[in-house]
Amino acid sequence: VECAKRYFKNQCATLTFLSCLNSFLDKIPILRCLKEYKIRKYLFGDIIAGITVAIMHIPQGMAYGVLTTLPPVHGLYVSFYPVIIYMIFGTCPHLSIGKINLT
Repeated sequence: VECAKRYFKNQCATLTFLSCLNSFLDKIPILRCLKEYKIRKYLFGDIIAGITVAIMHIPQGMAYGVLTTLPPVHGLYVSFYPVIIYMIFGTCPHLSIGKINLT
């Protein structure tokens, strides 16, 4: 038991609050991207891409609400929150969630 206590004491001695915080923040992809983000180079294109995706997702979200016999605003809620969550925790820079093809 004493050997185990000494082992864990030595291992935990190097563990600090800042190292735990950095380890946690490294798991959130958006924070890693923001460290390297070049505003002058990327901001305009990102705004245009966001507007384009929003133009596609608004009618699509409303259609999902209508398909489920709910008011269209419920479809907007369902299409809005997953995109925000994926923006924070997702790892792919190319994102358009919920595309549906009806043929």
